[in-house]
Amino acid sequence: MGGNMLHERAAGWVHLLGSASCAGLMALAAATPTLSAESESTTGAVTLEEVTVTAQRREENLQKVPIAVDIVSGDDAELRGATTIQTLSATIPNLMSTGNFYSHAYIRGVGANNGSPNNEPSAATYIDGVYQPSSFALFSSFNNIERIEVLKGPQGTLFGRNTTGGVIQIVTANPKQEFGGQMSAGYANFATVNSQLYATGGLGANLAADLAVIYENQGTGWGHNLTTGKEAYKHHNVAARSKWLYTPSDATKATVSLDYSLFNFSAGLSMLPGSVNPADSTVTYAGRFNFYGDQLVDSAEQYGAAVRLDHDFSRVHGASITSYRHVQGYEFHDNDRVPARRSYIQAYNFADYVMQEFQLSNLNPGRITWLIGSFIYANTVDGNDPRIESGSTVTPGGYREVYGKQFTRSYSVYGQATGELAADTKLTLGLRYTTEELKLSGRYQNAAGALLTVGGLPSPYRDKLTFSPLTWRFALDHQFTPDVLGYVSYNHGFKSGGFNLATPERTSFLPEKLDAYELGVKSEIMDHRLRLNAAAFYYNYKDIQVIIVPGGAGQIFTNAAAARNYGLDANLEFAATEHVTLAAGLGLLDAKYKDYPNAQGNAANGAVINIANASGRSLGFAPPVTGFVSASYRKPTSAGVFSGNVNVAYNDRYFINPAEVPVLPSYYAISAALEWRANGDKPLGVRVWGRNLGNEYISVGTTASTGGWYGSYSAPRTYGVTLTKDF
Repeated sequence: MGGNMLHERAAGWVHLLGSASCAGLMALAAATPTLSAESESTTGAVTLEEVTVTAQRREENLQKVPIAVDIVSGDDAELRGATTIQTLSATIPNLMSTGNFYSHAYIRGVGANNGSPNNEPSAATYIDGVYQPSSFALFSSFNNIERIEVLKGPQGTLFGRNTTGGVIQIVTANPKQEFGGQMSAGYANFATVNSQLYATGGLGANLAADLAVIYENQGTGWGHNLTTGKEAYKHHNVAARSKWLYTPSDATKATVSLDYSLFNFSAGLSMLPGSVNPADSTVTYAGRFNFYGDQLVDSAEQYGAAVRLDHDFSRVHGASITSYRHVQGYEFHDNDRVPARRSYIQAYNFADYVMQEFQLSNLNPGRITWLIGSFIYANTVDGNDPRIESGSTVTPGGYREVYGKQFTRSYSVYGQATGELAADTKLTLGLRYTTEELKLSGRYQNAAGALLTVGGLPSPYRDKLTFSPLTWRFALDHQFTPDVLGYVSYNHGFKSGGFNLATPERTSFLPEKLDAYELGVKSEIMDHRLRLNAAAFYYNYKDIQVIIVPGGAGQIFTNAAAARNYGLDANLEFAATEHVTLAAGLGLLDAKYKDYPNAQGNAANGAVINIANASGRSLGFAPPVTGFVSASYRKPTSAGVFSGNVNVAYNDRYFINPAEVPVLPSYYAISAALEWRANGDKPLGVRVWGRNLGNEYISVGTTASTGGWYGSYSAPRTYGVTLTKDF
């Protein structure tokens, strides 16, 4: 899509945002009495709350941090229908998520659409400061979220794992000494039941704990398997998380976190409209949630523990974060999606992760604020233990097993300091050095355990990779007024490479690197009623990790040479009246390859499209325009507190590979919620909600391969009612 088209779409979206905001303001002004700006400021009735973030690993005012950060409170996420990584795009511009049973976020066009447990996300997720390495582990939502922070751009200095896309931080509530909590129960269409519990309280003078539990079960599927007649697109989710907080003194605290989740999902891989399955020309698009062949069945189970120790010494703060995580998954799917069992796959995945981080930072910083640390990371990933390929077209003899295992050991040291160059002007410098070693163990074997030769190379396969990247950050910010901050920054990020565990005879893939240049402004005007933050960016993106999906062989990771991404992020929040808050966000993106020799894609019938060089073609999963508008209302009355929200998100059309076919269509995702809560300290509440109210076709996990174009869709229109009770 050319730059002119981007500008036209952007202009149309800006006009839509302006019209919607003006219409909303006029309607709200007519419906709700408004105070004068002076009296609002004097009484404090209409101002935006100060937002605290930990984007630089310490608590700071959002408006003072020279980084593009989008933030969603737990309450807003619930009302807007953005309670998981998959649904965050409803309220975060320039972010989208892919995956049926795994989750990978793309931020500003940087991400990876893959389900391999050894290829970590380009946008790393942290829960309470603990890295979540596996994309299989990011499906559960919890009812104790305080806020979600999305940091855009490479994070190469302060966070445990180097990333090129950004960081998603989920911050959950800390336990309290006073006993309390909330429980809820809900029912939605598709016979979906949901119940949640959050409880916290003191267990001693210096010890408090909490427990968050969620259960969800969908009884009726969204679609059907036309071969067997069974329902499909159903899920079942159980998760629990507990934190224990021990504070023996004002200077010391210890936090222990434990969690468990089990997620089961049955779906299908449907042919996209216009596509024909080359394995059986009668198999075409069967409907939005319908498909042929065997069910796609997936499950992911995980558990983990983390211990964080914090201590204030005389002049510095010390922190130690130790964590362990185990993730295991199972997948069964029809590899060619036709009624006959020509090729189908069962894959068992196991992964163990151990991490240790140490930090020192200065207390009560004066002219200089600094933080130094180290991070140790080790994993053992059995990406296929085994992957069983069977069926009439599988050679030799209709059956083979693939085993692929990766061992990673990574060590890094890092530091960042911010100092005042002059009055209201600060310089930030950050640096990280990492050294890591990756090892591969892989083989093919038959049912009797005999080793097989694949691709002319005999099993077993052994390989080793070593990387020693240096990453950095430079930022200069100036406080033009007490409420307006401007900044420029340059960040260099790195994302590790790895091995093709599903096809261990294939060449390994290299790390990807990204240089990001950003110019931003953060402002609050109208006596802190209007917050407007914006950032323009330019990326120089090298050795991009891309995926090719040949028929019958699983996905293959390789590298494209180079690309450049540029665009804009803008966010607005406005306290329109005492009871009404408006929010809007806009993301503009132009992401093109600069160099990609011998690129390829696939036609609708699976035919390979060879491209001598994809220079000038669009990156996959990089919609030119994304955005949202949201209106929230809260009104206390003698009959209780009434609140509500309407959120409209837009995602422009996009491609998934350099062939620029298929074209995934644009969509609007509309969600709404209305809630009543009784008056009192421990109220009863009722919430009525709806998501994807326009019943849009929202594609996820789309693939173009020698088997044609196929994929699946996210949930259709869903709606329900939830009862809550505080205690």
